[in-house]
Amino acid sequence: MDFCRRKIRTSSAIVRNSRYAELDGGTFYRGLVNADAHGSALIFASDRQLQQLQSATSVFFDATFKDYAFPALYALMSRKTQSLNAAVFEKVNQLVPSFTPLYAMADFEEAPVATFKSVYVHANVAGCVDD
Repeated sequence: MDFCRRKIRTSSAIVRNSRYAELDGGTFYRGLVNADAHGSALIFASDRQLQQLQSATSVFFDATFKDYAFPALYALMSRKTQSLNAAVFEKVNQLVPSFTPLYAMADFEEAPVATFKSVYVHANVAGCVDD
């Protein structure tokens, strides 16, 4: 096991037992996802954020949208690979099985856009350029 994966697993245990595991009296830390050699991610989302995803039909993903939308989920990722993005989206599906977006706005990073399209095949994905 490489150093980065050990560090993420250790971080997961630390977070699970820390004040960051909860937010406003509810669960915030949602777990660790692994994509083997392609990276790991710590997942955070409040109960309210997950409720919002249940009925969301449009989503934005990437830090580019910090001024225009509210976050529905945080994924602290060790790498930006298609495999790790797939693991994160699979975790979203586990947390919110009813999440079926119709539209998504993303920057032009290839890995998350391609993965989103493969996981949510009925969603239209549009790209944007950073200002």
